[in-house]
Amino acid sequence: MLEKIGDTNWNRNKRVQETWKLCPDCKKGYWCPDNKKYSSCKTCGTKVGKTYTNNRGHIYIKLAKEDPHFEMTVKLSLMGEGWVRVARYLMAKQVGRCLTEDEQVWHKDGDKGNNELDNLVIMRSRYAHRLKPNLDQEPENTYEEVEILQG
Repeated sequence: MLEKIGDTNWNRNKRVQETWKLCPDCKKGYWCPDNKKYSSCKTCGTKVGKTYTNNRGHIYIKLAKEDPHFEMTVKLSLMGEGWVRVARYLMAKQVGRCLTEDEQVWHKDGDKGNNELDNLVIMRSRYAHRLKPNLDQEPENTYEEVEILQG
Protein backbone atom coordinates (compact mmCIF):
# COMPACT_ATOMS: atom_id res chain seq x y z
CA MET A 1 0.00 0.00 0.00
CA LEU A 2 1.32 3.44 -0.92
CA GLU A 3 1.04 6.02 1.80
CA LYS A 4 -0.52 9.40 1.12
CA ILE A 5 0.35 12.62 2.90
CA GLY A 6 -1.86 12.87 5.97
CA ASP A 7 -2.37 9.12 6.40
CA THR A 8 -2.24 8.01 10.02
CA ASN A 9 -0.87 4.86 11.58
CA TRP A 10 -0.71 3.46 15.11
CA ASN A 11 2.87 2.44 15.90
CA ARG A 12 2.55 -0.42 18.39
CA ASN A 13 6.26 -0.43 19.26
CA LYS A 14 6.36 3.27 20.14
CA ARG A 15 2.72 3.31 21.31
CA VAL A 16 2.02 6.52 19.45
CA GLN A 17 -0.09 7.75 16.55
CA GLU A 18 1.97 8.73 13.50
CA THR A 19 1.21 10.79 10.40
CA TRP A 20 2.76 10.38 6.94
CA LYS A 21 4.48 13.64 5.97
CA LEU A 22 6.60 14.90 3.09
CA CYS A 23 10.11 16.11 3.92
CA PRO A 24 10.55 19.63 2.50
CA ASP A 25 14.27 19.05 1.94
CA CYS A 26 14.56 15.67 0.20
CA LYS A 27 10.90 15.39 -0.90
CA LYS A 28 10.63 11.85 0.54
CA GLY A 29 7.82 10.65 2.77
CA TYR A 30 8.32 9.68 6.41
CA TRP A 31 6.25 8.66 9.44
CA CYS A 32 6.22 11.40 12.07
CA PRO A 33 4.93 10.75 15.60
CA ASP A 34 2.01 13.08 16.31
CA ASN A 35 3.55 14.08 19.67
CA LYS A 36 6.72 15.40 17.95
CA LYS A 37 7.28 18.56 15.91
CA TYR A 38 9.72 17.29 13.31
CA SER A 39 9.83 19.55 10.27
CA SER A 40 11.79 17.06 8.14
CA CYS A 41 12.79 13.41 7.99
CA LYS A 42 15.47 12.07 10.35
CA THR A 43 18.15 12.09 7.64
CA CYS A 44 17.59 15.74 6.69
CA GLY A 45 16.70 16.85 10.22
CA THR A 46 20.09 15.88 11.61
CA LYS A 47 22.24 17.73 9.07
CA VAL A 48 24.67 20.42 10.27
CA GLY A 49 22.97 23.80 10.59
CA LYS A 50 19.48 22.37 11.09
CA THR A 51 17.42 23.62 14.02
CA TYR A 52 15.02 21.75 16.28
CA THR A 53 12.58 23.14 18.84
CA ASN A 54 11.79 20.88 21.78
CA ASN A 55 8.46 20.76 23.61
CA ARG A 56 9.70 23.34 26.16
CA GLY A 57 10.40 25.91 23.46
CA HIS A 58 14.21 25.67 23.48
CA ILE A 59 15.74 25.94 20.02
CA TYR A 60 18.72 23.68 19.26
CA ILE A 61 21.14 23.85 16.34
CA LYS A 62 23.23 21.00 14.94
CA LEU A 63 26.98 21.76 14.94
CA ALA A 64 29.76 20.18 12.92
CA LYS A 65 32.47 18.32 14.85
CA GLU A 66 34.96 20.88 13.52
CA ASP A 67 33.09 23.78 15.17
CA PRO A 68 35.14 25.28 18.05
CA HIS A 69 32.01 25.16 20.25
CA PHE A 70 31.28 21.47 19.59
CA GLU A 71 32.35 20.52 23.13
CA MET A 72 29.20 22.29 24.43
CA THR A 73 26.90 20.00 22.44
CA VAL A 74 24.61 17.33 23.83
CA LYS A 75 23.01 14.19 22.45
CA LEU A 76 19.28 14.43 21.86
CA SER A 77 17.61 11.04 22.16
CA LEU A 78 16.12 10.76 18.67
CA MET A 79 18.26 13.35 16.88
CA GLY A 80 21.74 12.08 17.77
CA GLU A 81 24.74 14.02 19.02
CA GLY A 82 26.07 17.47 18.16
CA TRP A 83 23.14 19.66 19.28
CA VAL A 84 23.42 22.85 21.35
CA ARG A 85 20.83 25.41 22.42
CA VAL A 86 20.99 28.41 20.11
CA ALA A 87 21.10 30.83 23.07
CA ARG A 88 24.20 29.07 24.53
CA TYR A 89 25.86 29.00 21.12
CA LEU A 90 25.29 32.71 20.48
CA MET A 91 26.57 33.73 23.92
CA ALA A 92 29.64 31.48 23.58
CA LYS A 93 30.45 33.18 20.27
CA GLN A 94 29.86 36.57 21.92
CA VAL A 95 32.31 35.93 24.78
CA GLY A 96 34.77 34.08 22.52
CA ARG A 97 34.89 30.76 24.39
CA CYS A 98 32.82 27.71 25.25
CA LEU A 99 30.50 28.09 28.22
CA THR A 100 31.04 25.86 31.23
CA GLU A 101 28.36 23.55 32.61
CA ASP A 102 28.01 25.97 35.55
CA GLU A 103 27.04 28.82 33.22
CA GLN A 104 23.45 29.07 32.06
CA VAL A 105 21.97 31.41 29.48
CA TRP A 106 18.74 33.09 30.49
CA HIS A 107 16.28 35.03 28.35
CA LYS A 108 15.49 38.37 30.01
CA ASP A 109 11.95 38.49 28.67
CA GLY A 110 11.27 34.79 29.39
CA ASP A 111 10.71 34.03 25.67
CA LYS A 112 12.97 31.09 24.78
CA GLY A 113 12.46 31.83 21.10
CA ASN A 114 13.87 35.36 21.42
CA ASN A 115 17.59 34.77 20.98
CA GLU A 116 18.60 38.39 20.34
CA LEU A 117 21.91 39.10 22.10
CA ASP A 118 20.45 41.99 24.11
CA ASN A 119 17.84 39.56 25.51
CA LEU A 120 20.40 36.98 26.72
CA VAL A 121 22.44 36.92 29.90
CA ILE A 122 24.95 34.36 31.21
CA MET A 123 24.51 33.42 34.86
CA ARG A 124 26.13 31.02 37.25
CA SER A 125 23.58 28.24 37.72
CA ARG A 126 23.69 28.35 41.53
CA TYR A 127 22.31 31.92 41.41
CA ALA A 128 19.84 31.55 38.57
CA HIS A 129 16.91 30.33 40.69
CA ARG A 130 16.93 33.58 42.68
CA LEU A 131 15.78 35.69 39.74
CA LYS A 132 12.25 36.67 38.91
CA PRO A 133 11.05 35.77 35.40
CA ASN A 134 11.80 39.26 34.10
CA LEU A 135 15.57 39.77 34.48
CA ASP A 136 15.19 43.53 34.22
CA GLN A 137 13.63 43.47 37.71
CA GLU A 138 15.63 43.27 40.88
CA PRO A 139 16.19 39.72 42.17
CA GLU A 140 14.51 38.62 45.39
CA ASN A 141 17.83 38.64 47.26
CA THR A 142 20.35 41.46 47.26
CA TYR A 143 21.80 42.37 43.89
CA GLU A 144 25.35 41.68 45.07
CA GLU A 145 24.52 37.99 45.60
CA VAL A 146 23.57 37.50 41.99
CA GLU A 147 26.58 37.15 39.74
CA ILE A 148 25.66 38.23 36.22
CA LEU A 149 28.21 37.72 33.49
CA GLN A 150 27.33 39.94 30.58
CA GLY A 151 28.77 38.72 27.28
